[in-house]
Amino acid sequence: MNSAFVSSPTSEDRGMDGKPGRWTHSLPSPEDMAGAGYRFEGNQKVGGDIVVCDFCTMQAWAWERKDDPFAQHMESKSCEYVDSEMFRELHDKFLQKQGKNKKLDDMMLTPPATPTKKSYKPRRKLRFSPIITMYQSMPTEEADPETANSKKPVEIAVSAGQTRVVIQITDGGERGKLSVPTPTLSFLP
Repeated sequence: MNSAFVSSPTSEDRGMDGKPGRWTHSLPSPEDMAGAGYRFEGNQKVGGDIVVCDFCTMQAWAWERKDDPFAQHMESKSCEYVDSEMFRELHDKFLQKQGKNKKLDDMMLTPPATPTKKSYKPRRKLRFSPIITMYQSMPTEEADPETANSKKPVEIAVSAGQTRVVIQITDGGERGKLSVPTPTLSFLP
């Protein structure tokens, strides 16, 4: 323990068994509590962290990490210790220590820098794939003779995405015989 803390009139009190009481919190520290003018009561039955000021008999309990014992004690309007020079000096030291702790906490909470995005590759150019004949059919003799002899062009439509390709084949000869067809290729959006 700090010698100033032990010799201070606000140091920890002894427990019921005669042994020194133990402050159960790391923050605020026992030194900060003593500097704020509090003496540790150590009543384990009620809460375990009860403190009292010997000047104004103010009591406080249920301490949390974020609590400021000096600000709590300044709420007491009639305390001689709060008006003293010693209280102001210790309060300034406490605030400086809190500022350093907050800077470290802020640095620890700062996320790492976001890496820059890689440049994107341009989209691949679309190309027509080769057409492979998988099955070739010829009309049989049982087919309707009117359909076989009609002069209407045969259309083959191929769609890919938003592009549609229509191939029209006009045949001047009989169906089933190889002749030189006249294909017409058109692109429709």
